[in-house]
Amino acid sequence: MNEPLVCLVVALPAEAKPVASWFNLKRVQPETGFPVYRNEHIALVVSGVGKANAAAAIAYLFARFGCPRDRIWVNLGIAGHDTLPVGSVFLAHRIEDVAGGRRWFPPLAIHAPCDTRTLRTLDQPDFDYRHEEAMDMEASGFYATAIRFSSAELVQCLKLVSDNAEQSGQGIRADEVLALIGSGLDVLDELLERLGWLANQLHEARIAPELLERYQERWRFTESQRHQLKELLARWNTLAPADEPWPERPNELRDGKSVLRRIRQNLDALPVVL
Repeated sequence: MNEPLVCLVVALPAEAKPVASWFNLKRVQPETGFPVYRNEHIALVVSGVGKANAAAAIAYLFARFGCPRDRIWVNLGIAGHDTLPVGSVFLAHRIEDVAGGRRWFPPLAIHAPCDTRTLRTLDQPDFDYRHEEAMDMEASGFYATAIRFSSAELVQCLKLVSDNAEQSGQGIRADEVLALIGSGLDVLDELLERLGWLANQLHEARIAPELLERYQERWRFTESQRHQLKELLARWNTLAPADEPWPERPNELRDGKSVLRRIRQNLDALPVVL
């Protein structure tokens, strides 16, 4: 069987069941480790609850199948929110690990098929809904690990609101989770289609995802600046494929704008090849 093009991570068996049915995924690892379901192009792993489990499940899936860096990773699951209606679907454009204080900004280089929101990852459920943003227990562990294995643009968190201040998540049943996830599978389908297009674009541009990630880990870029960065690196790859585009004295560069300016200066200084 080929290496999977898409890697899905869910926390609960009730989240996995409708996805497996939708994509016709079959159980391939029945005895030890994390439960895994597959077809030719998609692999799904059931991590269990919590960010540490999500991180471990990604590492397990990567070790089992190997996922080259142009693969798509999506964390699908339920989340709580103070006021959003149950069943609301959103992508995370900002992920916060509340306990660790770390933040990530998943770049959306595609048109999102749904709303986008900040998502806070907690170590324990908050049924008092003291946080104004959406809450889950896996996203920060998922994202911090998955971006080690793919381009950040191809790593996304898709969540469905399962509970709020009026409909508490305490005692939520598996059949309710199954129905919620099932209601969002058309959005997942659209997301995967758009990410698939993006993965092809990144591959055709012949820019190493590792290089893009290296810049994005060091400096923050707006969506417009990310497009400019890709174009500049593609130009560099054409004019000087054997040279390292990483800027000299990177500590002098404070933000994405200054990085783009430096790359342009270096490109202008390249000798003309006739």
